[in-house]
Amino acid sequence: QAALERTRKNLLLDAIAEAEKLEVGDSEVLAEVDAIAREYEITADQVRQIVSEEAIRYQLRQDKAEKIIIDNAEVLA
Repeated sequence: QAALERTRKNLLLDAIAEAEKLEVGDSEVLAEVDAIAREYEITADQVRQIVSEEAIRYQLRQDKAEKIIIDNAEVLA
């Protein structure tokens, strides 16, 4: 059930990212690599050995799509 929900969420975020033409620049990827390195107290090269820059780019794009949802959400009382 959880895997199905994650898949649905990812598909929704992919569709939003496409519709909004969201892009992630190289500088954003590098900043995220550096942030991960600091968080885990490893080097940026070690981060790149563990996770691909393409995976980081994908996650950042998903994060941007999710932010669009949150920024446009209406709170119902």
